[in-house]
Amino acid sequence: MRRAFRATPRFFNTALAGWLAVSALLWPHSTPQRISTFVSGALILLLETAARRVEWAHRLTGLVASWVILSLFVIWPRPMTAWNNLLIGVAVAVFSVMEADRPVTRRRRRV
Repeated sequence: MRRAFRATPRFFNTALAGWLAVSALLWPHSTPQRISTFVSGALILLLETAARRVEWAHRLTGLVASWVILSLFVIWPRPMTAWNNLLIGVAVAVFSVMEADRPVTRRRRRV
């Protein structure tokens, strides 16, 4: 039986992380900011994928989102990059504190 699609915080974080990684390649960034943006997007994607099995991985995306926001003050980006990273960082941080759906666990087969 197919389950109906539900937009969960994990889904939104995955979509936002994908955009963050792709945006690093779409317009001009300074080299450090491009690396930071791309790695942060890829790391959020990995964590949200891992969150299917491990509950705490969803919460770690908040730490990565904090870095995305903090990097605006550490690595001075161009204005377009700054706005993009600020909005994505805040959105990912908000979704990371929302309760995600429960991770998938396998049931042990009784013998």
